[in-house]
Amino acid sequence: MDERSSAGRILWVTEEPPDRALGGGSIRQAHLFGALASSFPTDLVTVGHVADERVLAAACSVTELPRRWPRRTSHPVGRRALDMSIALGSRYPLALYPAAPARRALAAEIAKRGGRHDLVCVEHETLAPLVRQSHEIPWLITLHNRLTAMIESELARAPRRRQRSFRAHDLRKAQALERWTVSSYDRCITCSEEDASALDALAEGAAASRVTVIPNGVDLALFRSTQVPDGPCVLLPGRLAFGPTVDAAVWFCTEIWPAIRAAVPDASFVLAGRSPVPEVLALDRLSGVTVRADVPSMVPYFESARVVVVPIRQGTGTRLKALEAMAAARPVVGTTLGLEGIGARHGVNALVEDDPKAFGDAVIELLRHDELAGALGQSGRAHVERHYGWDPIGTQFVAVVSELLDQSRSGQPDRRPSSRSSAS
Repeated sequence: MDERSSAGRILWVTEEPPDRALGGGSIRQAHLFGALASSFPTDLVTVGHVADERVLAAACSVTELPRRWPRRTSHPVGRRALDMSIALGSRYPLALYPAAPARRALAAEIAKRGGRHDLVCVEHETLAPLVRQSHEIPWLITLHNRLTAMIESELARAPRRRQRSFRAHDLRKAQALERWTVSSYDRCITCSEEDASALDALAEGAAASRVTVIPNGVDLALFRSTQVPDGPCVLLPGRLAFGPTVDAAVWFCTEIWPAIRAAVPDASFVLAGRSPVPEVLALDRLSGVTVRADVPSMVPYFESARVVVVPIRQGTGTRLKALEAMAAARPVVGTTLGLEGIGARHGVNALVEDDPKAFGDAVIELLRHDELAGALGQSGRAHVERHYGWDPIGTQFVAVVSELLDQSRSGQPDRRPSSRSSAS
């Protein structure tokens, strides 16, 4: 008999398949799902195909739902009209619209499983509306990003009054959604202390007992410490369809890269990651810039990089690619936001610059000085070894689930009825 059978059965719900070979959210899920499934019988319900053999082996069952896309148009007038209809007709912020078909499909699948599980884990803020109006078992959600912070970044850079008005309206809906999420779920997981503090402030102090920080981590065996290469290659890794990464790539190429190229003429810049959108693919035409799409492994790209950049200007959470770069002992240059939540100290285990010129100067310095590049890389490796291995992070996550299950059995959790039960 499986020793886990009496411990409580878990249902893991996601629209992004857990997979160690994919992007940040998928990697995080794969490691934490594995940790959880080693302690509790865990069923996985996801949208899309699960290819990670270790996830498949760990799961008690896997249900793969077909991916359905919402209505979209590439025509600018049609796109604005659609955005306006969502703004006026939906209770949720615009970012939740693409996940609407997934929410409907997942909600139907959860309903079919009534009474079979002792706890539900939901992944991503876009699935927050899945929680039932009243629930007899604990529900936990991981907020990989904080929507309000992302919209605030867009609002700050909106060039026209109409755009600012639209973003401000969207921000109010995101704030309402996050307050509701904190009050409706038995536990909310964030990836950084900064996000947890912001949620607590938004909920006016009511989030303290309901929000727990489980940081992102890195596979220390996969990303090995190797010597920094001589070649002046700069790398930007990431999911190249993700809004903050797209913005970072365009900003770096237009505002920073020309000065680096002028100072180090043989320098090369590589953007490597999944599903590059047209704005990113267009950067391949720039001098010294190469886009590598849907690479099977990031390991060789980190090994060939002299410097890794994280020029993020929007979004929240923590960047797995920054942790992977440090694990590979590569010096990292990032913005304050790009290195938020990982304890990076300027000049110790990374270089942190927000001004374009200062950012470029930092990259140039690392391309020119072997001793600095090597020392910063080794310090970064030591930093992630101390704090960001997946094994202790997985243990921490399992402890949170165990606590919720224990509270549920003793009747302690305060499950207030939710006023947002629609999954559409």
